[in-house]
Amino acid sequence: MDEFDARATAEPDADTKALITELEARGCKELHQMSAEDVRGWFDAVIHDLALNPKPQVAATEDMMIPVSGTKIAIRLYRPEPKGAPLPALVFMHASGYVFGDLDTSDSFCRLLATGAHCMVIAVDYRRAPEYKFPGPIEDCYQAALWVAEHANEIGVDPARLAVGGESSGGTMATVVAQLAAERGKPSLCHQVLWYPGTGSLGPTASSQNYGEGYFLENSLQAWSVGHYLNDMAQVTDPRVQPLRYDDLSAMLPCYLMTAGFDPRHDDNGLFVEALNQAGVVAEFHSIPNTIHGFMFMLGGIDLAVDAAKDGAASRGGVWLLNALGATGIGMPLPRIPSALSKGVIDGVTLPYEIAPAVKTPDLVSHFSDLAGEQPRLGTNVFTFLMNANSYSKLPKNLQAVIDKNSGGNIAEMAGKNWDAIEEPGLKVVQSKKKNKFYTIPATEVAKMKAAAQPVFE
Repeated sequence: MDEFDARATAEPDADTKALITELEARGCKELHQMSAEDVRGWFDAVIHDLALNPKPQVAATEDMMIPVSGTKIAIRLYRPEPKGAPLPALVFMHASGYVFGDLDTSDSFCRLLATGAHCMVIAVDYRRAPEYKFPGPIEDCYQAALWVAEHANEIGVDPARLAVGGESSGGTMATVVAQLAAERGKPSLCHQVLWYPGTGSLGPTASSQNYGEGYFLENSLQAWSVGHYLNDMAQVTDPRVQPLRYDDLSAMLPCYLMTAGFDPRHDDNGLFVEALNQAGVVAEFHSIPNTIHGFMFMLGGIDLAVDAAKDGAASRGGVWLLNALGATGIGMPLPRIPSALSKGVIDGVTLPYEIAPAVKTPDLVSHFSDLAGEQPRLGTNVFTFLMNANSYSKLPKNLQAVIDKNSGGNIAEMAGKNWDAIEEPGLKVVQSKKKNKFYTIPATEVAKMKAAAQPVFE
């Protein structure tokens, strides 16, 4: 990735500039000189003041305690609708610098995610350093994800559509949980969703040198956090601390990563996505170019962050739909839904086709953009390929409505082509009416899609 998309603008947007001034007036540059308790109090106050007010509405929230490693920790369930049909779920780890934060840190964001992606969000109140050092918080998060998978039926979660995600250090732990799940064989996860995580570094980058001072996430605060988290600084090269240092990323989950243009981690986040792509993992890199690290837990102070949260949530909604339908191009092949399953149900609508065995074709979709030319919605285009194989118009009207709702309503405009009519070496699909973009898919990959995802209609 020679050039990361959406690098920083000339300066932050007006909201972000005003917020930086406010945070510095409140002492953010001196946080590294404070005790852990004082830093916790500072962040609690800032996050309280910058939460959305009124809170975004969800159908219900529920706090409960779950067992982990001989003790119990709290989780909070955010339900987008009253308990009914099983929902996709995101096990979410809040920002913390490994030291501060709790279930209220990302409350506004979790509410937007639940309603925007139409999924249950399960926020995890993992234990924090320095009282509970590395790798303890990671193991809390892993045990929480495992508990959700094992208790999916009783809390109303679809275990075939279980993802992990988080912001900042919570994003770091989420991607490590994804790797641990692959190594340990459970739980079965389908995706990871990360916002400005600490992915590690292989050396100085332009963003780490340009934005490590004066843009909230100070180099001194990062060093302070790591110093409280690790038992010994020799652990800093452990891939569970710096996931970019994993020798093999090929077992990683498909990844959606969003960062900020003025985040010192911006370029390292891009390098992590590039490493995933090179390992054959579908991964998307997105940047909000004119804001700073932490924008999702400061939604009340940065208007564009609210839009970014909603767009990212809508993108996940498309992923849930595609995973439920058994589409393959998004790197979530189903073993997760057995190939023997002849009927599926989404939003109460029976799907009129068989779910075929799947193959992984990451190069089909690694850089697809949203059909409206705005924020990416991974999945919309892949489902269009699926519908092109057998015309969208053959679907029942109620299923068409479900698809339109979950994909942004663009599939109807693009459906109707047939694989059998394609004589060219590749398939061109209109990508954006606004930008008039086209993507050419190699014929070999088209053949894979046909073999793997051809629906069988009654």
